[in-house]
Amino acid sequence: MASFKRKLILGCFLFVAASCIAYLPIRSRWDAEEQQTKSFCEALVPRIEQSRSAEGTYPTNVDMAWLADRSIPPIIRTQDFYFSLGDRFILRFYRPGLRRHAFHSVWCYYSRERQWIRQYEY
Repeated sequence: MASFKRKLILGCFLFVAASCIAYLPIRSRWDAEEQQTKSFCEALVPRIEQSRSAEGTYPTNVDMAWLADRSIPPIIRTQDFYFSLGDRFILRFYRPGLRRHAFHSVWCYYSRERQWIRQYEY
């Protein structure tokens, strides 16, 4: 009986260890995708600021000219990644991965603070 318990514990341990090792390359890919998406959004900031200079406030909708010569990352949903509040704007994307709250985790870039903040949507 003791031998069976040892084998069961060892089997569980090996399964967990193998799962963690298999997850690491996937997690690295998600982290890289997250950083590329942040860089993409930050590269749009000068174009958004130009629009504000011309109009006095930030545009209410995304200008497709901002995206025309760029490769849009796959995790950006172009229909809802830009929000304007008149005197400021927000860029956001849903975070990839299977981490805690992964299916509701959102990265938001706030123009006023000029920083990324992770939020959760429920």
